[in-house]
Amino acid sequence: MKTRTKPKKKSYTLHIFLFIILILLLITTIILLVKSYQTTDDTYDPIIISHRGAAGEEMEHTFESYDLAILYGSEYIEQDIVLSKDGTPYVSHDTNSARLTGVNKEYNQMHDNEIKTLKLEGGEPILTLEEVFNKYKDSTKYVIELKTKEQSKTVANIIKKHKLEEHVIIQSYYLNEIKEFHKLLPDTPLMFLADSDSAEDYQNALKTKEVTIICLNKKMMNADVINEIHEQHKQAFFYTVDSMKDINRAYNLRADGFFTGYTAKALKLLENRQ
Repeated sequence: MKTRTKPKKKSYTLHIFLFIILILLLITTIILLVKSYQTTDDTYDPIIISHRGAAGEEMEHTFESYDLAILYGSEYIEQDIVLSKDGTPYVSHDTNSARLTGVNKEYNQMHDNEIKTLKLEGGEPILTLEEVFNKYKDSTKYVIELKTKEQSKTVANIIKKHKLEEHVIIQSYYLNEIKEFHKLLPDTPLMFLADSDSAEDYQNALKTKEVTIICLNKKMMNADVINEIHEQHKQAFFYTVDSMKDINRAYNLRADGFFTGYTAKALKLLENRQ
């Protein structure tokens, strides 16, 4: 007489139990991944540099432009430096005054008294670096571009005079100028501005120990470039990042910082991610 095999209830119950455990593990993993992403985003704190102040909204390199950027919450305002014939550092992106004042003359060919007669479109003067320091003191941080060679000593002396050594980042397209500045203020962060047309300069900057930041045109903003810079223990910055699309792309790639003419937009988009 044959015996009838009873259903394997225990085996079936075990399978159900294991299935539930797997589902719970999957849900837990997803929750942990989401929390990990959120935590990472909360700790992401890029440096947003107000390009020539709030230059997308006010006349560049004026007190109005700097005031607006700071009002928006900017912690970093940019100054481009040119020297007068007397050796005084003025704040101007262009080495020639024509575009903004209508006077077609190089700053290094003008004495201070002549530059002081120049007016921008709204009647604002061309500011000296010292005037900017006198107004804002240590209430903000300055990202100063040495636009021509042999400016290091003059700029370093003014920084030291105002005791702003811990409130500046120095930027330049010239590696030799960066090395020279490092001798004067060795603890100052130094940013190399890499010309997008010169791969050789970029590669040299990667190997230069004095360089702590490499700043590239936004056209070169991608994960591979950022990783390459990070592998050399340097920070990856980009210019000039103005549109919502480009700003969000910088955030998604976790760029260490960037220049923008639209400080409020950049800060608001960052706030919305956190």
